[in-house]
Amino acid sequence: MHPTALRTLAFASFSCLLFVGCANPDPTEETTSQISNTRGQAFTTGPSVTYSGCTNHDWFGFGSKSVISSMVPSQYILATDPASAVTPVGIVVTHCDSLKIDGREQGPATWADIVALIVSPDGTGTNSAYRLWQYTDSPAYASVMARNGIPIDFRPQLDYAYSECGAPACPMSASPHHSVHSPFVLTGTVVQVSIPVGDDDGNFWYETPTGPVKSNYHSTSPVFHPATYTLTGLEGELADVFGSASPTVSFFQGSFSYEGQLNITR
Repeated sequence: MHPTALRTLAFASFSCLLFVGCANPDPTEETTSQISNTRGQAFTTGPSVTYSGCTNHDWFGFGSKSVISSMVPSQYILATDPASAVTPVGIVVTHCDSLKIDGREQGPATWADIVALIVSPDGTGTNSAYRLWQYTDSPAYASVMARNGIPIDFRPQLDYAYSECGAPACPMSASPHHSVHSPFVLTGTVVQVSIPVGDDDGNFWYETPTGPVKSNYHSTSPVFHPATYTLTGLEGELADVFGSASPTVSFFQGSFSYEGQLNITR
């Protein structure tokens, strides 16, 4: 998750220019322990998860709609033109210096989400995505996801490298090597320019056998950094999604720094 993939007003505004089904223009943060979705089911709140010192790296492009449709349950509407053969797909890599669960420090954590943009199922959120699969190097984060029925690939060797280097642009790289799903390599440079943007609520959805799970990533005072990324090394399902080993078309790339909290409801 990661899910973005799919988490700022800058990205939401840009995607609204491209796709149908933008979320409620006046989203509200969900703070109650019981909310209702459009299917009339009651949501119950999961554990308290907060994070700080976070940087994420977003790569969004276009994948095969027929392949993505086979992965996304039919009750979720892909955010694309019904007549189009492609649909927006994102890879969002996030690293946080600190992860706390129910107030207990869990140390640093990195996670990566593969998501498909969707129309908001409940009318909330700055942007909405369906979580296809996820990787993490944090056993604590993996446990939170697994306890809520969200499949996650625990990768202790998930490679991630990025830090402010004192130059105008700094390199980054990330790769979940030997993943049970689809490996990838994301590399690029992040321009050391900071552009403040408004607070963000990104909703990542997943359908479990017992109903939907919504992961709301609320980001406080995020800062945007222009970035350029290259996505390579695709195998398995990701190669099927993009139809090539090295997709070259991307409609959004960027990095964000922030802190915030994860609210899981089901």
